[in-house]
Amino acid sequence: MFKTLRPTAMPLFQAFLACGLLVCSALALAAPAKPPLDLLFRPESRLVLGTLVEKNQAGRLVFKREKVFDASTDVPELIDVRAGERELAETELGRRYVLGYSLFHHDRQYPRGIAPNRKGAILISSAGLDPALFPQSTLILQIVTEA
Repeated sequence: MFKTLRPTAMPLFQAFLACGLLVCSALALAAPAKPPLDLLFRPESRLVLGTLVEKNQAGRLVFKREKVFDASTDVPELIDVRAGERELAETELGRRYVLGYSLFHHDRQYPRGIAPNRKGAILISSAGLDPALFPQSTLILQIVTEA
């Protein structure tokens, strides 16, 4: 079979074969991606339905708690979270949102790998979940209550 190929085609064929094997082996070793909802239901995360009552230009949003979607009892009545410029621009006062936030960040210096945020609560962000701030809708409420 290989005797009919041109002499320059054989090294090219071997290079393509080697690249294909590398790609296939890399795909086989890749770990499965965790769904972004896992971040919202971690023990250090809080998932809450609240009404936006204040926006300040220091990058903070303040929500009045209406419903907590897990068994957490440490959620305050007014939730003050850090947010980016886009969230400050896109949110509306008086509107209800489902938000996921955390009081902790990952830090390898601590034994459990997490440490309290010095600047307070922050909206949860991840690939596929950027950030965890959703306008209230029946679909969003159904997803978080069934998850």
